[in-house]
Amino acid sequence: MADDADRAQELGALYERALRVPVRALKARVASDAAAPAVCADCGDAIPPARRAAWPGARRCLSCQQQHEAR
Repeated sequence: MADDADRAQELGALYERALRVPVRALKARVASDAAAPAVCADCGDAIPPARRAAWPGARRCLSCQQQHEAR
């Protein structure tokens, strides 16, 4: 008969397996975001290094992103 410790261990293993796929997907997305171009997709200007450091997947400069979000 399983005791509480056995059930807790089984639940922990289930949670670990359930989290593996989303974590892999997130790692793949972060890797693809890091490969984002260094120029704005809208205006073609360079995306400043500070913006790229704050948001590695940025595809727009700050002003174009603000305009995009305002629409």
